Order: sequence, then C-alpha cells, then structure tokens
Amino acid sequence: MCGSCICLSGLRAEYKIFIVAFIFIVIADSIGQIQVPVGPGTLILFPIFYALILGILSGPEALKIFKKKEVKAASKLVIVAICPFIAKLGINAGASIEVVLSAGPALIFQEIGNLGTIFLALPFALLLGLKREAIGATHSINRESNLALITDMFGPDSPETRGAFPSTWWAAWWVPSTSAL
Repeated sequence: MCGSCICLSGLRAEYKIFIVAFIFIVIADSIGQIQVPVGPGTLILFPIFYALILGILSGPEALKIFKKKEVKAASKLVIVAICPFIAKLGINAGASIEVVLSAGPALIFQEIGNLGTIFLALPFALLLGLKREAIGATHSINRESNLALITDMFGPDSPETRGAFPSTWWAAWWVPSTSAL
C-alpha cells in the first residue's frame, strides 16, 4: 500500500474527529475571551479553554461522542495541531530578542523559579502517585514549547507526555490569566 493510501485510510477512519474539532473551534471562537475581575487582577478565559472543556465532555467518560479508540487517535493529532503555534512562538521570540535580553534579571529569577518544579512539585507529584507522568507534569511552567520538548524526547504516547498535557492546559489558562496580578 502506498504512503498516500495509508494517509487517506486514516483520514476516512478519523473524519469524525476533524468534523467535531472544527465545530468545537467555531463554538469556542464564537464565545471569545471572557474577562472576570478578580481582586486586583483579571481572570481571562481564552477560547482554547472552552475547546478543551468541549473535548473532555465529548469523550467516552461523559457524552460518549467518541470511543476510546478515537480518543487515542486524536491524542496523536494534538501534537500536530500545536506545532504551528510552537513555531510562531519561536519566530516571535527571535524577532523580539532585544526585549528578551533586556529583561535580564527577570529571566534569571524565572529560571530560579523553574527549579521549584524540581524541588517542590516533583516530590509532591510522586507522593500523589504519579510515576513517569510526574516528569511531564512538573516540567517548567509547561507551555507549548515544553510540551514539544517532552514529546520529542519521550514520544507522543509516553507517560511523560500524558503527564504534561493537564499541566500544559492549566498553564495555558492560569499563566495569562494571572499575569495582570
């Protein structure tokens, strides 16, 4: 069987994932950002948060729109979907290198803070019963670039990558929401 035939057979088998994902994108984008004042700051709910909630609800444990086999197939597609955003992040950081370098001490303190994930979060994750998942769950602030690194090092189906997903989505919601504080 040729390579393109394999790709088309996979597309035929997973068409439902693509259609539902597109519907979730339209719904999430239609809702847009919601800003909720919280004390001195603002909690910002981004469309990715709504898409994530819709994805969770569509799984085999809730509304049963997808079977476990489809969920496993979709998990491999997440990395493919995130790659353009990781590339954009790198391009934007490279274009703003002067701003990054001017941060100076702030970046050093951030990196010292990243050591907290090693000395605080990792032992706590192990106490909670996480095993190899703890590596992904406690990796830095676990944004898209960290997810890409973990996936590259351990593979998309690894326990380390599974551990990174909940904290990546948490960081995608929490970090921008609290940056105004």
